[in-house]
Amino acid sequence: MSATEKEIFGCVGVLFSSILGIVASVIWSGFVLSQLWVWFIVPVFHAPQLTIPIAIGISMTVSYLTRQLDTAKDKEKNEWWEVIVLALAYPTITLILGWTVHLFVTIPT
Repeated sequence: MSATEKEIFGCVGVLFSSILGIVASVIWSGFVLSQLWVWFIVPVFHAPQLTIPIAIGISMTVSYLTRQLDTAKDKEKNEWWEVIVLALAYPTITLILGWTVHLFVTIPT
C-alpha cells in the first residue's frame, strides 16, 4: 500500500469516526433531555413526555435560536467571504439536520 493510499484511508477513517461521534452525541443529548424532562417538567407542569427525536428537535431549535456567531474576536483573521459562508452554512446545516430528525418524529393523533 502506498503512502497516498494510507493517507486516503486515514482521512476516510477520521471522517467516518467524526460522523459516528456526532450522531452518537446527538442521540445521547436527546436521551438526556428527554430524561431530564421526565424528571423535572412532567411532574411539575403535567406536561407530556418527550420522545428522543422530539427532544433532539427541541435541543436543535434552542441551540439555533441562542447561538451567537462571534466574528469580532477574530476579525483580523476572518476574510469577508468566510463570515458570509459561516452565516449561510450554519442555518443550512441546521435545516438539513432538523429535516433529518423530523423524519423520525411520530406525533400521536
